[in-house]
Amino acid sequence: MPVFRFTGPDGRSHSVTGPPGSTPEQAFQVLQQTLGGAAAMERQAQPRAEEPPMNVDPTEGMSWGQKALTNVGAGMDTAWQGAKQLVGQGMTDEELREKRKIDEHLAAQTTGGGALQLAGEIAPTIPLGLGAGAAAGRMGGLAQAMARSPTMSAAAGGAGAGALQPVTSDESRLANMAMGAGGGAVAAKVAPQALRLAMAGGRGAGTLAQRGVAALPDQWTGRVGERAVESLGGKRTAKLLQRELGDTVPPDIYTPHPHIGGPGPTAAGATQDPALAALERGSRTTGGEHWMDYDRAAKTARWEAIDQGLQTEADLTGRLGQANAIGKEVNDLYPKIGKTRFFAEMDDFFQKLQTAKNTPQYHGNPAVKSAVDYIENTMRLAGEVTPELLHTMRRTVAGGLAGVPGVGSAATRAASSEPFVISLTKAMDDILDKSSKGKFGQWKSDYSEMMTKADSAKADVNIRSKFIDPATGMPLKPTVGMEDIPDLQPHALTQAVKSAASSTRGVNKGKNLLATPSQDILEGVAKDLRAQDIISRSKKASTGGGGSDTASNLTQAALMESLFPTGLGVGRYAMAESGRKADKAMQRQLAELLQDPAKLRAFVAAQERLRLLRGAGQLPQAALVGQSIGGAMPALLGQ
Repeated sequence: MPVFRFTGPDGRSHSVTGPPGSTPEQAFQVLQQTLGGAAAMERQAQPRAEEPPMNVDPTEGMSWGQKALTNVGAGMDTAWQGAKQLVGQGMTDEELREKRKIDEHLAAQTTGGGALQLAGEIAPTIPLGLGAGAAAGRMGGLAQAMARSPTMSAAAGGAGAGALQPVTSDESRLANMAMGAGGGAVAAKVAPQALRLAMAGGRGAGTLAQRGVAALPDQWTGRVGERAVESLGGKRTAKLLQRELGDTVPPDIYTPHPHIGGPGPTAAGATQDPALAALERGSRTTGGEHWMDYDRAAKTARWEAIDQGLQTEADLTGRLGQANAIGKEVNDLYPKIGKTRFFAEMDDFFQKLQTAKNTPQYHGNPAVKSAVDYIENTMRLAGEVTPELLHTMRRTVAGGLAGVPGVGSAATRAASSEPFVISLTKAMDDILDKSSKGKFGQWKSDYSEMMTKADSAKADVNIRSKFIDPATGMPLKPTVGMEDIPDLQPHALTQAVKSAASSTRGVNKGKNLLATPSQDILEGVAKDLRAQDIISRSKKASTGGGGSDTASNLTQAALMESLFPTGLGVGRYAMAESGRKADKAMQRQLAELLQDPAKLRAFVAAQERLRLLRGAGQLPQAALVGQSIGGAMPALLGQ
């Protein structure tokens, strides 16, 4: 379809799309009809009278936040224009006056607009002042002294901020700098005290508000009340730890055994610090309910380390079965022993027995006489001693002549550990080993190794039985409040190991029977118990939980009473109720911190940083406040 374009009397372009075969004249007629006829098109060609300008508010439709950002931006632009003037590229007088007029209108349309523009003007000067101060501090001499002085630093910063105020040709930049320097110096003098009072007043007001909220019923306040109580409790906890520990927590000197799981040692156990031990004992006295879960977990972990680390009755049965299987193999060894060598060795052994009968040991020691007589009589009765008979005699002598007529239990114990008797058993072993060309010695080594493992398993079973009834599987002496956990105490564990882990007779009398893994576990648990035993040896520290009101509490109660003069003692009730809740929170927080050395260190370090910020941080704060006020002086005074 053809498209026809026309230019109207007013200079506007018009397009008309017609059907196929249409002419320009037809299209022009359609355009005239659309615009209201030829007369209308002629009117468009006539010049129109100029309309008066509309009074438009550029902030119309903006939210307060958008207006605030616009005001801050306007203030920052003012500082930028001042900086440009310093290098000869700023606004003309007419442009600057127009900007001030626009900024005034913008501030008037925004709540707090003037203050926001002032903040925008000052903001760019702060990093400049800090950078200059840091550079001056590195230069040394007078510049360094000025940088370290809050008053001089604030005066210099105020002068610099005044210099960034744009001026017209009839205004003085030097006057702005002078006002900035003077305002900064005065403000820096006043700022430290003002900041200190403001911070103390703010903290006091905050604490008072928290105590008021904390005193209300929990169902009214919900999470707000919980946070207030937690904050009050945290302040009490910090004050207590500062009083008892100072600024740091001692380093750990005890590390638990890796096989002991659970929560790990308490801060007192890990550090072995008397102050922490006193705190823990005090916390357990006044907030014992907060230690129940920890104690159960710690005691369970210690017992599980022993119970899972020691060998069981099933292990003992298995070791004994293996030892018995090896023991039977000796029956296949006897026929393989050469008789010629064996009888020669036996003749020599018999002569040694005769010699032994003439020794003082034989005549003065009943155990020696009983052993020698038993061997000689057995050999005479047999007529011919076989390897099997010699081995039987050896076993009987090594067992302390148990079962031999006329030898009682006392004599058996004496014979089994008598050095002369032990030498006799060794002599018989040598006969069997030499006659078998070393095969008996190898068999004996294998059997002895397996019996040693069986003895170790038996020692473990005996140690466990000192705490657990084998028949029922229940503790013989349970922990108070924990019927399924044995009451492990350092002395009790030491005695159990001493009585069950050492051989009491024979050549191995006094020998430690424990396998290395069992020994490691038992020593680890014993060390853990001794580390935690520092608590019972310490004096308890006061951890709150009652007592008279402090001066601070009484002051806050009086203030609250003045705010709510009901005559019903609202202030005292609020202080008492909030104090009760705060103390309860403190006891829980303190217990949680004392149960975790790392958590305690983090808390104490955070409190120390907070104290440093409140103290040492006031000087740079004063300089910044002085610099900011100094920079605002020209604008405040109308320059």
